[in-house]
Amino acid sequence: MFTIRQCFSSVKLCSILRSVEEPTPNHSSRFIILAIVIIVVLVGIGFYARHGTSQQLGAKVAQPLTTAAVAGDETGARVAVPVDSSDITLGQANAPVTMIAFTNFTSPYYAQFQQQDFAQLAQDDIASGKVKYVLKYVPPLDVNEDPADAESLAEAGKCINAQSSDAFWKYVTAVLAKVPTPTDPSASPAPSPSPVTTAQLLTYARQAGVPKLEEFTTCINAHTYQHDLAANAQEAISTGVIDVPTFVIGGRLVGGVVPREQLQQIIDTAANSK
Repeated sequence: MFTIRQCFSSVKLCSILRSVEEPTPNHSSRFIILAIVIIVVLVGIGFYARHGTSQQLGAKVAQPLTTAAVAGDETGARVAVPVDSSDITLGQANAPVTMIAFTNFTSPYYAQFQQQDFAQLAQDDIASGKVKYVLKYVPPLDVNEDPADAESLAEAGKCINAQSSDAFWKYVTAVLAKVPTPTDPSASPAPSPSPVTTAQLLTYARQAGVPKLEEFTTCINAHTYQHDLAANAQEAISTGVIDVPTFVIGGRLVGGVVPREQLQQIIDTAANSK
C-alpha cells in the first residue's frame, strides 16, 4: 500500500495518495480505482517530462536544433548569453564564433565529449582562432550525479584557473577521465563514486601543476567562487538549459552532445554568417 512518504514533491499526488490510503465511509471502490488511474497518469507525465526528448533517442542529441543550425533555418533557438572576465575561456578573445558549454565535471555526456571530441575541436577550431570556448557551470540534472561533488569540482576548477589556465585544462582532462561515459545508453547508470574530498582535489591540483597549492587550498575552503557558480546556474535557467551539456554556438542553442561532423557544420555555419 502507498504511504504518505511516497508522495515525493508532488502536492497533487500527495493529496490523491491520502484519499486512497485514508478513505472515508463515503468513498466507493469506483473512486479508489479512478484515483489510482490518476496517479499512474501523473507519474507517466512526470517521467516523460524528465526523461523524454533527447534521452529517448538513446543519447543526448538535439536533432531539431542542430539540424536547423546546419541548414541555416531560423527555427533554431537563438539566445544571448553574456561572457565576462569571470568566465573560464580558451582561445582568442576576438574569435568569430563563441562556443559556450553549460556543463559540470560529473556529467557522463560531457566526459564523452571531452574524451572523444574536445582535442580535435581544440586543434581545428580553437587553436586556429575560429572559436572561443567558454565554460559555464550548471548543476547536475541527473539523479545519479551528486550536486555537492559537481560544485566542489567546479569550485576547484575556478581556483586552479585563477592561477594557471594551462593547469586548469589539465585538471579538466584528469577529472573527466574518471567519469564513466554512456557507451551503452540502454545500460544501467554507473554507481556514484565516493564523495569528493579536499585531499582528492589537492591531488588533482598537484598533478595539474598548480604552482601555489596553499593558495589553492585556501580558495576551495573559502568557497571563493560560489557566487560565480550560482550566477552561471541562473544563466542556464534563463537560457533554457534542459540537458547537460548544453552548448550555445554562435548564439544558437544546441542541447546535448552531437556527432563531431555535425558539430563542425554548426561551427562553420556560424563562422560563415559573420
